Amino acid sequence: MGKEQLFRGRAKDYVAGRPGYAEGVLDEMGRRLGLAEKGDGKRIADVGSGTGKFSGQLLMRGYEVYGIEPNEEMRREAEARFQGERRFHSVEGNAENTGMKSGWFDAVTCAQAFHWFDGDAFQRECRRILNREGMVFLIWNMRDMDADLNRDLYRLFQIHCPDFHGFSAGLSEDDERIVRFFWRQV
Repeated sequence: MGKEQLFRGRAKDYVAGRPGYAEGVLDEMGRRLGLAEKGDGKRIADVGSGTGKFSGQLLMRGYEVYGIEPNEEMRREAEARFQGERRFHSVEGNAENTGMKSGWFDAVTCAQAFHWFDGDAFQRECRRILNREGMVFLIWNMRDMDADLNRDLYRLFQIHCPDFHGFSAGLSEDDERIVRFFWRQV
């Protein structure tokens, strides 16, 4: 089964249960992109966009967003959500092959999805589709493991889910996969 099929039948769950992202992340993103005005006409490839949680926040900031998602059900949820929004473009593609033009994007975002990607192939694709000043933003909602609820959930998943390797596939902010993505030349 392909990775995109792991999410079959889960789009409604994502819409209902997946949290949004901290506005401070978008503030920092805008600062790093050198925005003078809201969105400032910047073009963003939101890779692994799912049902559009982060894409919606990008649209609220005035960006033109290309939601790149391999799972048809997830993509359809985003398309329904942003129907009539001229700055949202739904794209069937994946992290390793977006199908987008070379050098066309000001930024690539990936919210809560990087752990599903082939990091080296995604890095090559980012280099290809970003313009010379383009940036990549890998974004997660990290769980506070000091909270009893999160510790209890972790133990429950360890017991009952044989493929559980930790929340977000065990990624941490200093994870080798992230370090490799940003520092290894491929």
